[in-house]
Amino acid sequence: MKIRLLVILIVSVFIVPDIAYNQYIEKVTFDKKDTTGGYYLAVHPRAENIKGTLVLLSSFYGLDGIISETKLHNVAYAYGNDMLTIFVSMKEKLYADTTAVNRINTILKNVLQKFSPDTSKFAIAGFDYAGIIALRYTELTYQYPTEFLIHPKAVFAIDSPVDLFSLWHWCEREIKKNYSPETVGDAKYLLEAMTKENGTIYNNHEAYSKLSPFEREKQTAGNDQYLKNVAVRLYYDIDIDWQLKNKRNSFYDTNIPDGSELINQLLLSGNNNAEFVSAKQPGMRSNGIRNPTSLSIVNEVECVQWLKQKLDIFDADTWQPPYELTVPNRWNIERFPLPPDFAPQITYKGVEDLRFTPGWEEPLSE
Repeated sequence: MKIRLLVILIVSVFIVPDIAYNQYIEKVTFDKKDTTGGYYLAVHPRAENIKGTLVLLSSFYGLDGIISETKLHNVAYAYGNDMLTIFVSMKEKLYADTTAVNRINTILKNVLQKFSPDTSKFAIAGFDYAGIIALRYTELTYQYPTEFLIHPKAVFAIDSPVDLFSLWHWCEREIKKNYSPETVGDAKYLLEAMTKENGTIYNNHEAYSKLSPFEREKQTAGNDQYLKNVAVRLYYDIDIDWQLKNKRNSFYDTNIPDGSELINQLLLSGNNNAEFVSAKQPGMRSNGIRNPTSLSIVNEVECVQWLKQKLDIFDADTWQPPYELTVPNRWNIERFPLPPDFAPQITYKGVEDLRFTPGWEEPLSE
């Protein structure tokens, strides 16, 4: 009996707290008629006080598989970060056409109704081909501002193409190269899908120009002009040695040249919040297989800190006051945003910034 009680106590001490603080991943249905794709996944922040929202799009991947490939939602969930993470499947969409835009709009409307997040603190991201959608959708919200409920302040894409014309030519080269059966199969599928929906880039250039977030060969202002005032990041695994040895790809057979040129054009236009991010670690899927197209190329902690900065989410550790408050050595500092979590009814907005003399919390201290 004593041994049994001891086991129960150990279970209570070590397991119950973990359950109590476990993340709440909610499957939210927004279209009951679509039994396979009419839902999104929502990861609530631990404090249940939503300070910002990240919407992560994916295409050709199941949401359960995507959520196991990244820790972005884990970091966003933590106290002090307090971000709501929304995982959205774009099914098999390649670009932000009317169907894709309507799907995102419907989901965002549902998110606003269900969670009531601050509409001024939204970021959108896209993995792989969904990066094309995330970038163009963001552009559209600024191109036609009155038609959208959300105007993302930050957008990032992970190993994504950014130019549909370059993607088309990549497909042609891979088919001609005929080195990797898997890659050739993907290229044939993409060409067939794009041709079925829009014709070819040769007989319907205008359609692709409207859909592409960036057009490297365009001599006049393209859709990327609408990203001028948005924080933009493009993440890439730049290990070209791996590409050459395993895929027979040069830089021109990757998304890197177009991605770097998009960032360059944004910088030239005056967008100093545009960044090309080289992965600090090689892309690796959760099954241990090396793949440059992996969510693991994103440093999740650093990315969430970047998001908080661009979304203007207060962080006591990084906040730089616009004044200098000189105090003696060893005095403690306490900072948090107003209104605080424990008193949301306070109508003032700002920062509580206090200094405490050493020993202030000790009853016997002078």
